[in-house]
Amino acid sequence: MTQQIKTNIMTLTQNQIDRLSNDIQKYAGSETINVELVHNTIYSYTSELGAYRIHAKYNNTSKGRVLFSENLNTWVFALDL
Repeated sequence: MTQQIKTNIMTLTQNQIDRLSNDIQKYAGSETINVELVHNTIYSYTSELGAYRIHAKYNNTSKGRVLFSENLNTWVFALDL
């Protein structure tokens, strides 16, 4: 049985999360990345360049944003689902 993760607006299977993570890794290019799903947001922890590369792929949505996490000392691309 496939594990499902329920968000407020949809249910994601582990396969869908893995596919999204792989796509985001491709968008970041050679930059190291760590992807995490928290509530209804996908957080991609990476370098500044990686975050802006991912943002460029999601340029037509207002749900994506680039942030700098002071406490983690890293750049983040956040995508609201």
